[in-house]
Amino acid sequence: MAGSTQISNEAASRLAAADPPKSADERAKSDLWILREGRREVSGPGMVRDLAHQLASNHSLLDSLIQAGELEAARADVNAPGLPDAAALTNALALGVCGGNQVSQAEFEQLTARIEVPETVSISPPEGFTYYALHPSDYARVVDGIASRSGTFAVIGVRSIGTTLSAVTTAALNAQGHRAERITVRPTGHPYDRTVQFSTDQERWIVEQLSRSADFLVVDEGPGRSGSTFLSVAEALMRMKVPRERVTAIGSREFDPESLCAQDAATRWRSVRFVPTAPSISSRFEKFAYFGGGEWRKRSFKDEQDWPESWTQMERLKFLSPDCRQLVKFEGMGPLGSEVRERAFILAKGGFSPTVADAGDGFLSYQTIEGCSLRRQDVSPSMLERIALYCSFRISSFSYSRSVNSELANMLAFNVQQEFGRELKFDPALLGSINPVLVDG
Repeated sequence: MAGSTQISNEAASRLAAADPPKSADERAKSDLWILREGRREVSGPGMVRDLAHQLASNHSLLDSLIQAGELEAARADVNAPGLPDAAALTNALALGVCGGNQVSQAEFEQLTARIEVPETVSISPPEGFTYYALHPSDYARVVDGIASRSGTFAVIGVRSIGTTLSAVTTAALNAQGHRAERITVRPTGHPYDRTVQFSTDQERWIVEQLSRSADFLVVDEGPGRSGSTFLSVAEALMRMKVPRERVTAIGSREFDPESLCAQDAATRWRSVRFVPTAPSISSRFEKFAYFGGGEWRKRSFKDEQDWPESWTQMERLKFLSPDCRQLVKFEGMGPLGSEVRERAFILAKGGFSPTVADAGDGFLSYQTIEGCSLRRQDVSPSMLERIALYCSFRISSFSYSRSVNSELANMLAFNVQQEFGRELKFDPALLGSINPVLVDG
């Protein structure tokens, strides 16, 4: 559902566990959308220039890899010419992230210079990298446990995020001495009933891989709420006469097939071997106290009745250092994560947030400060002036000039239909904003 996100993955599993069991059809019908502005139009040449600048300035290799994957996926969606050059850049960055032979700056310049790109490309943030602390290197580690009789692998990434993940998986296999090549596909159709149609070139590639006795790896985040995306690719391979024992799906989480919403999901998943990655990003903070999921309220408020509301399943990962002096929070990897992290430094420099430092892998480390929650009796002219200064600072520093094809109206109409069975008719312009600002929510 372009631009909106449904309750999915681990959050959905936790929510579903508290409810009586429902059929897949009932679960599908009861889902609501959660707004998250997704797909947007950006300048293709501008995106390439930005990537080239990042690589020239020794910007985070991980952020550059994720952006290269976004660019490759966007170009593949429109079947743009010169696609192998975009894939070559993603592959080179993936090799660097996996610790393989480092590509020189001159080689990066050559790769970016060869990329042909439309004037405008449509991209959407890879949610796992941006919001859920999914680390690409987890997919490099998981291949250690995947056996192959031939030592040859055909990797299929599911666009969008699977583009980057497939590049990392392929790089890791090549680094181990295996023969591995990759393609990417874009399943279509209803989110709970995806289908895949391979192109003629992709069908030819699959037949060639079959002649080499390759093992096929389907790579993506998830499975999500339905599980149909993975299934669509695996079943399309089987229709191409790929033996089911040579098809393996690699995803980011353990799951119960009975909880999925796709038609006959549990039965269909029995035909697919699935290998989950082992999340590694939190292991860096194993000596820290977990501070996400609303846990911060226990330390910040003496009485539970004073706790502010929080949608705990959707909170970012947060950890408190053993000495309680640093709060480490996941702010996101990739282009959007980089923007969020940059805004945090601007706020700190402006005196509106604690001192902040980059903690790597999309995390920032904030210095903790002593304080208390404001109450009515704390209101004063100086306090109100400080709040006004903060609002003014956000307007001047974080005005949002990008054109956004907002999904807010679609989400509202869909949710009203789901919840009340009524068709909502209104002018979407009523939900617009004349001077949009990036708020601190």
